Amino acid sequence: ADELRRMAADRGNPTAALRVAVDHLQRDETAEARPLLELAADRAEEQAEAEMARYYLRRYAADEPDAAAAWPHLERAAELGRQDAELLVAHAHASGGATTTGDHRDR
Repeated sequence: ADELRRMAADRGNPTAALRVAVDHLQRDETAEARPLLELAADRAEEQAEAEMARYYLRRYAADEPDAAAAWPHLERAAELGRQDAELLVAHAHASGGATTTGDHRDR
């Protein structure tokens, strides 16, 4: 499944690109994740998916990662019904660090 997902991401599939990018982020491979996140943010058909990609871009893969600047994208993705975003937002609120938590490595 991972190889098929990578192939789909290579062909420009935004959903696959986001998933492969998150895999890279989990291995601290931000340089590999960034173009995939940009693709997902630009081409996602679902607004929630685009917002999630923007969250990961700003939070982890930007030239200057910024949790506070990324937070609105995560909230928007959650408001649009993206379940992984809802879980990250709930976790952030429960831990008392709404703009600084939501680390993908916690999943």
